[in-house]
Order: sequence, then C-alpha cells, then structure tokens
Amino acid sequence: MTTRVGVWVCTPGFDPVELARQEGECREHATWMGWEVHGVYQDGACPLWASDPPGLRALLADLCDGLFPGVRPAPRGGSPASPPSG
Repeated sequence: MTTRVGVWVCTPGFDPVELARQEGECREHATWMGWEVHGVYQDGACPLWASDPPGLRALLADLCDGLFPGVRPAPRGGSPASPPSG
C-alpha cells in the first residue's frame, strides 16, 4: 500500500528559489520513504501565526476531505531526515 502525503513549503517572503529547494528536499524524502506526493502547497508566509496562509488552508482542506492521510512539512533551515548511511 502506498502512503500519499501532502507537502507544504513556505518562506518568510516569497522566494521561488527557496520554495523549489524545499519542495525538492521533501519530494526526495518522500521517495526515500516510499511515499507518493499527492500535492505541493506553497505559501510565502511563515511562521504560521504571522498570517493566514492559503496554501496551508488548501492542504488542510484536502487532508480533511481524505485525499491523503499524511502531511510532510518542509523543514526550515535544514533538510529532511537523511537515509541511514552504510
């Protein structure tokens, strides 16, 4: 059974390069975990309490509608967990 996930990426200001980097890292991590990415939701608004991010609202609506059972937020300032070495 394939696990479907939603990926939410954000930046403090809209930075397309940073959003692309975060999306790539999350997709790489999802592939490593054997997950299928249902969709990528983007916001140029972090942290969450600073605004009302429409991308996050869309992700949560799809999650509530049962389109996928999990969420993989992009890490801020780091990369997702790496596969074990060796």
